[in-house]
Amino acid sequence: RSFPILCTVVVPQVAIRTAVFVALHDSAAFPSGPGSDILVFTIASAVSSILCTPLDVARTQLVLRQQGVRHLGSTLQTIGEREGISGLMAGWLPRLFWNGLIVGSILGLCRLQYEDARAFFLVGVLDRFEDIIQPVS
Repeated sequence: RSFPILCTVVVPQVAIRTAVFVALHDSAAFPSGPGSDILVFTIASAVSSILCTPLDVARTQLVLRQQGVRHLGSTLQTIGEREGISGLMAGWLPRLFWNGLIVGSILGLCRLQYEDARAFFLVGVLDRFEDIIQPVS
């Protein structure tokens, strides 16, 4: 029952983070390289954290009330009517710090490892495998 509620924030956050990362990475705004990739991923994570804060606030209330995801819209509306934008953005600073900056930079570092692992596999493993299966003339 709680899995769909957890996804209400995680899925949009990953989608926004990915879209922002790809847009910044493919632009000429940042030079290509490991340091800039980490910076771009951290920026993308920070943007997605801020944009998804209202969903996180609503998700927290849904979990505490033991309500399902079908109440998400009405919960967002109630928070907006009662507390305004400050209620919808409650906790944005710690969320920005943790999900945006800390997690963003860690995921950026992990992404660098992915590139190394992919290069090792493609060059090291598949090329050797190709040499092995070549027909003997």
